[in-house]
Amino acid sequence: MLVSKKLKFFEEILSKRENFYRVHRSSIVNVKTIEKYNRNESLILLENGAKIKVARDNKSMFEEHLKSITG
Repeated sequence: MLVSKKLKFFEEILSKRENFYRVHRSSIVNVKTIEKYNRNESLILLENGAKIKVARDNKSMFEEHLKSITG
């Protein structure tokens, strides 16, 4: 699907939902679809096989977010 909106637009809409998180300037992920997270490589593997890089600046906040929703 092709859209002509900036990612910030979708980030604002999805920010009210705790299962969506912006991990990189070009990626928002649904944390419920994360199959594996490689902390050393800052890499997320999604259920559909996609690999998403976690930005260095977002890494610690992303990990805290994961902890807060997974318990």
